[in-house]
Amino acid sequence: MVRSAPDGALTDDERAVLPTLDERIRHDDGVWTDFLAQIAPSAPAGAMTLGGASATPDQTADLSLLPPRLLLFAGPNRPEIVTWTTADGLHVQARLRDDVPTGSRKTTGLYAVAADADTGALLAYAPMRVVEDRLEATLGVDGLDPARLRCGIVAREAVTEVRLDPIGVAATDVDRHCRYAWSEHRRAGALLASVGAATDESAITRVQAAADRARRTAERAARGAARKAAALVRGNRDDDSADVLREYRNAVDRFAARITAPPTVDGPAGPTLAELHSVGMR
Repeated sequence: MVRSAPDGALTDDERAVLPTLDERIRHDDGVWTDFLAQIAPSAPAGAMTLGGASATPDQTADLSLLPPRLLLFAGPNRPEIVTWTTADGLHVQARLRDDVPTGSRKTTGLYAVAADADTGALLAYAPMRVVEDRLEATLGVDGLDPARLRCGIVAREAVTEVRLDPIGVAATDVDRHCRYAWSEHRRAGALLASVGAATDESAITRVQAAADRARRTAERAARGAARKAAALVRGNRDDDSADVLREYRNAVDRFAARITAPPTVDGPAGPTLAELHSVGMR
């Protein structure tokens, strides 16, 4: 049974999306079910007792299920989602980016969800609220072991795409590394494009050094994505999902090869005005 926030706490729009969330628990996705059947589930770390609260491990978000540039994303291995339990339930919190305006539509229609870490079955959800610089929600988890839950944050329009089973979490990890690699690759290109605006040799040296660091960071992240995608294939080479996973790995390999090529610094594929602005080139 899926647990939700008290119905009286919801707006009409939020109440309207609940049937979709309820349906997600009954949704039969044959491909992903097959993936899950072929992968040995990994047990999540146990909760740590902190006085009257229990802190569960921080967790990374599936950014593909959220509006762009919503959460503070500091890197593929830096969790955005902080969780802890009290007598009131499971608390879920995530920091917003500094440039998300107060009252932004990006922050509406968002839900915190919790799923069984082994099967990915949704067990609880609640609408998120903005509190100062963060999103917060409290999920009812009576009778559930918080250490066996995997949490996520999802936009209303993406509720049917939530996958918190082990293979879904692994794919999210690959996606996060790809996103970080692309961001740093583009930043390197913007930095190189801005070299011409530098007024002295020391400034040029600093900008070029920053671009080199961004390129190396991008390449490391892309190689990490490729290694993780390859691990999915190795773990499933003898089952029906192997062909799909190999196609996925090949796509990630092609992406990684693109990231290792020099970044584009001009022309239609070059840095956008926003990217140039972000590295200080006005």
